[in-house]
Amino acid sequence: MVDGGPAEATFDVVAVEDRAHVPVRYVKLATVVVAMVVVAVAASNLLVAPGDVAQSGPAVSPSPAPSLTAAPRPSPKDPTIDPGLYDIALPEMRIRLTTPAGWSSAEAGTAIYKPDGRWRYPDTATPSLAVHAVTRVVTDTCPSGPELDLPFEDVGPTVEDLTAALVNQVGPIRRSGPTDVKLGGYPAKEFILTYDLSAPCGGPEGRLLWENATGSGFGLLKNGTATIYVVDVNGDRLVIASHYRGASAEDIAQLDAIIASMDIEPLPYIVGLPIGRQSLTVDGVLFSFEVTTRTEDGWARYGSVSINKSIQGPQGAEGIIYWTGFPDGDHADPCVNLLSLPVGPSAADLAAAVAAAPGTELVTGPSDVTVGGRAAKHVVVAVRQDLGCDPGFFYAWQELWGGPMWGTTDVGDTIGVWIVDVDGTRLFIAAETRPSASPELEQEMQQIIDSIQFE
Repeated sequence: MVDGGPAEATFDVVAVEDRAHVPVRYVKLATVVVAMVVVAVAASNLLVAPGDVAQSGPAVSPSPAPSLTAAPRPSPKDPTIDPGLYDIALPEMRIRLTTPAGWSSAEAGTAIYKPDGRWRYPDTATPSLAVHAVTRVVTDTCPSGPELDLPFEDVGPTVEDLTAALVNQVGPIRRSGPTDVKLGGYPAKEFILTYDLSAPCGGPEGRLLWENATGSGFGLLKNGTATIYVVDVNGDRLVIASHYRGASAEDIAQLDAIIASMDIEPLPYIVGLPIGRQSLTVDGVLFSFEVTTRTEDGWARYGSVSINKSIQGPQGAEGIIYWTGFPDGDHADPCVNLLSLPVGPSAADLAAAVAAAPGTELVTGPSDVTVGGRAAKHVVVAVRQDLGCDPGFFYAWQELWGGPMWGTTDVGDTIGVWIVDVDGTRLFIAAETRPSASPELEQEMQQIIDSIQFE
């Protein structure tokens, strides 16, 4: 939250989703990167509309509005967000927001806005908030000459680089800041920008402030207000910009509340695991496990969702262990077509659902075992039919590339499941192996499960 305390560093891999149980949208890492760099908050008429006539954007019509963004828009209406928690997933971090009713998402989930019945994102008369990748800044937003040949300056990757570039920017933009604040628990520089209508600068209806590597940019409309946050997230620069023009006091208050609700969580989603004991917090359950062997590739942790290991080739994993709470895990969603939700309240109920899951063959269980000194249920199944809901068969989360990745569970894979009740949370632990997994890898995975200790 703005001006809040430091965020606790936990490591979670997330899907871009509304936590009010809308279906998870899977966005491959490459897609997220593209979406992040094409986010734009200025319409094309921002740079070409002459004079001082207010032109905040085109009316909604069957044809999508022209804009600076290069992102495709298959329909003229962006997805509506159900009120509640909403995640913006980036390669380096997750941004979690609380959104009220009436807001929509855009740009593959990296922007949100409130349509007013006339305009839609990126026509910035509407209140909006978006993540930006900034590679160059306009040094003079009111250049001389009829062609409006904007002078650009490349900007370095740090918070200080962009802060200095915005401070030195000249033109009709009135600037308050930079002010030292905290956003999502991390230090940030805050700029509040307004268009100075008294400035002797004619020409377009708005002013471009910066561009990203693809040429998409962010600009400020006349009579508009923008708040820019340049955030230092453990050395990674995060740029968040909000903008509105002519919005109601209620809409502005909602936008301010969304910003105040932000929680930023770094995601070193692929972390090589050294030999020794590792600690994780999964859906409020703190536990640790022991890694006792190390090969050249070793185990890699993907946030708090899974640990994976490859024994053949550079990437595809032959083994994965994942863990999540049931049924309301923060970053993984149960596959309703496989677990036949709703499931009764006990670990035994969930184990029975796993044992009877369609598309599987029961190998053993359900049986009574212990995990970390606590009573648990254990089931082993073999996958005989691909019924969807990847990557974890019984659970789905955002698919990520890189390292010893586990993208899908395939026919022929074996899944061992342990279900343990930890102070009212049913922790679902699954160990999956390919047919090509070696006996040594299977033994190593069992040793990791046996080493689990709850804190």
